[in-house]
Order: sequence, then C-alpha cells, then structure tokens
Amino acid sequence: MPRPLPANQLRKTDPAVIQELDGLLDEHTDGEAARILNERGRRPGVADAFDRHIVCHLRRDHGLADHSTRLRKQGLLTVGETASLLAVTTNTVKLWRLAGLLEGRPRNDRPGEYLYEPLKGDVPMKWKTVRRATTSLECAGRSAV
Repeated sequence: MPRPLPANQLRKTDPAVIQELDGLLDEHTDGEAARILNERGRRPGVADAFDRHIVCHLRRDHGLADHSTRLRKQGLLTVGETASLLAVTTNTVKLWRLAGLLEGRPRNDRPGEYLYEPLKGDVPMKWKTVRRATTSLECAGRSAV
C-alpha cells in the first residue's frame, strides 16, 4: 500500500495551474484571473475556489509579476505620467478616459485605477476658454439695449 502524500504536497497547487495563471496575468488582474480559473474548473491546493487573495499569494510564492508590472513593462503610463505629458490634471485624464479620448487598462482590482496607453498621433488638448465681458442684463437673458 503506497504511503499517503504529506500535507504540504496535498495542499500544493498543480504546476500546470501556476503556468496557466502566469499566462492569464499578462492580460488580467488577480481577481479576473481567479474568475477565469474557476470558470475553467481549476482548483487551488488550499481552497475550493480561487479568489484574488489566493492568486496574490500564489504570485508571490512563485515569483510571478503582477498585472500592473506587466503593463508597465509594455510601456503603459500611470495617470500622473499621462497628465504630465498632456499638461493637464489627473482628474482631466480620468475624465478623458471615461469620454473615450484616452485608452486605459485596469491596473488592479481596485475600481478607477488604470494605466494608460502611450500617446500616439493626435492627443486631446484642454480647451483654453476666453471670457468675454458681459453685462448683468445679458447674464439674465435680457438684451442690454
């Protein structure tokens, strides 16, 4: 009769799953990778299903770079770097992403945290507003004449 495996071997995640996780992290955050692994029927060695915390621990234990680091290596920019290049505030960068003027990719599972594609070709510019003198009657919708 064969000896049972030691507890640490029973709780170890299959190396094929670790390799699959490594590939998923190129395009997905920890939470997204966990969801995909669960949908594919993969299981971690320590629980019934993957979650972002388990993925994070596996990443660290196996020396895998996180999604944000991988995107930075591809040349994506932080919100601050993008704002500096465009000479606008970080809030303007976020608004322009929401309006579709800039392309951003989620950097992690926190809502609203994005990395931005490098700027190419025509870039958005902030409008320079010119104020004109108005009379109080014009502001009220009446003619000054």
